Amino acid sequence: MFTFILSLFSIRWKQKRHIDHKLRVTQKKIWDIEFLRLNLRQQREGMRMEHDRIKETVDATNVRMEAEKKKEDSDKTILANLEALKKRSEPDIKQLQEQMNGIEQQIEGKGGINETIQGYRSVSQLLREYRKQA
Repeated sequence: MFTFILSLFSIRWKQKRHIDHKLRVTQKKIWDIEFLRLNLRQQREGMRMEHDRIKETVDATNVRMEAEKKKEDSDKTILANLEALKKRSEPDIKQLQEQMNGIEQQIEGKGGINETIQGYRSVSQLLREYRKQA
């Protein structure tokens, strides 16, 4: 009789220990994914800053081109150089925008990092509830 009770106690203790271990592992996975999310956001911020810098250059180029066109004796080489700068910058802006959208999809999109974190938090909550019952 005593060994039966002891074995039941041992099994429950092992279950709780196992659940505790799963909780720790799940929490560590959440921390890892949050770290990944932070790194992706930092990359996106760097891309956004580069995008804004190039966009400001294009805007300044447009202003300068309009000012040159309003002049009576506008210099054609300056206009050609400004137009070339504008054309060189447009693909860079598109590429950066696509990369930023891709990172945003990794974070916010379906099956993205935020959903993964939410899933792990749900599992963690279920494990806590199960541990209380065990």
